[in-house]
Amino acid sequence: MSKILSGYEPKEVLKYFEEISEIPRGSGNEESISNYLVQFAKDRGFKYIQDEYLNVCIYKDGTKGLENKPSVIIQGHMDMVCEKNEGTEHNFINEGIKLEVNGDWISGKGTTLGADNGVAMAMGLAILDSKTIKHPPIELLITSGEEIGLIGATNFDTSVLKSKMLINLDTGEDGVFLSSCAGGIKFDLNVDIEWIELDGEYEEFILVVNGLKGGHSGAEIHLQRGNSNVVLSRALYESGKNVDMYIRDIEGGAKDNAIAREGKSKIFVHKKDINKFKKQLEKSIKDIKNELRVSDSNLNIELVSKKSENKKVYSKETFEKYISSVYLIQKGVATMSLEIDGLVETSNNIGAVKSDDKIIGIRCALRSSVASRKYNVLDEVKLLSKLVGATLKTEGDYPAWEYNPESRLRDVFKNSYYELFNSEVKIDAIHAGLECGILTEKMEDVDIIAFGPEMLDIHTPDEKVSITSLEKTYKLLVEGLKRL
Repeated sequence: MSKILSGYEPKEVLKYFEEISEIPRGSGNEESISNYLVQFAKDRGFKYIQDEYLNVCIYKDGTKGLENKPSVIIQGHMDMVCEKNEGTEHNFINEGIKLEVNGDWISGKGTTLGADNGVAMAMGLAILDSKTIKHPPIELLITSGEEIGLIGATNFDTSVLKSKMLINLDTGEDGVFLSSCAGGIKFDLNVDIEWIELDGEYEEFILVVNGLKGGHSGAEIHLQRGNSNVVLSRALYESGKNVDMYIRDIEGGAKDNAIAREGKSKIFVHKKDINKFKKQLEKSIKDIKNELRVSDSNLNIELVSKKSENKKVYSKETFEKYISSVYLIQKGVATMSLEIDGLVETSNNIGAVKSDDKIIGIRCALRSSVASRKYNVLDEVKLLSKLVGATLKTEGDYPAWEYNPESRLRDVFKNSYYELFNSEVKIDAIHAGLECGILTEKMEDVDIIAFGPEMLDIHTPDEKVSITSLEKTYKLLVEGLKRL
């Protein structure tokens, strides 16, 4: 891969970011990137730990005069969300990300970039590799499986860490320090499929939804962007009223932590009801596009004719169970914080719908900065599952990171930011799961802050990171470490 980032600053960080981008590292496919980090440590004679979950911690002594100062942890995660545009040919299992630069922005060619959280690895490695940057002892902790439930952080043995200060570099808004984050839980609502064989004259179609912006299901849930699973289900329900219609093979979205952008379903309509069906669908499409005209101006809902010999479809009861689940489940923002202006407190994202021969699976990511609200929504889902006859499975329950009013780490970096850039930093919270919640629960009295460079459209193929903001963030990290 050509080094297209050479010539840009900070050159040390971008050098490592490009190397990292060449290594496939989707969640669950992290062995290569984990071994890359280990090799980095071996080449420089640094002590390191690589555990069975592929988490890596690399240790570097403090520079001259700072050897005996309290150590600090630099922390991020190695995995990335793998999304690509329809029509983009890219195999995330064995292909690295193809980078491109447009003005101040680095992005992937038709795919997610992986700046979430490749920038943390790149900055951490640049610090460790430097012979000139002054810093106290450093423990660089890079975890696995963050995007699929904070797996690495949950299973990491924090007893190998000496520091009581941790800098998390997994955020994407310049000039903002995060001081708390939401907790969450993932769940699957599964509807059993009853199959029937159609008897009569039915025409077959595929209803396709695409062109939605998508985005991070936590950090961007407040933008009220369209969700393809919700849009598709609504179009199916509204167009099928009082129509002899059946469906099969419904699917949409790919990840619970991304707002679903695309979806489709096969539809079978009796010939006597074709005109009524199309008229109702046309009205539904018009209404949905009008409602999403601001958030998703490129939304496309299209009916495509299809012919096949397979006339097996979901029963009416299966369709009703599925539609009832999507309609009645909590979607999007549930509650807003009354303590922090503009902060989403509780939300749920229908991230992925998948069907096979046995079930229609509805995969969701539920988040809240108040644990009791999280479990209250989960109780609502449990009651819903009983009413519609679906089964509920949960996993990946993780805690919130609560605000600490006394933080020396925050004060040092806040002062560093002001003196470097002559402006005040904003102290904020985020409606997304950070590993900070896991680590504060596992490490007694740890002081944590989180910051990072400007990134847009995280978890989508439009993901990009600002070069100038990356340089600014790295300067802040270097200055703060020196002051610590």
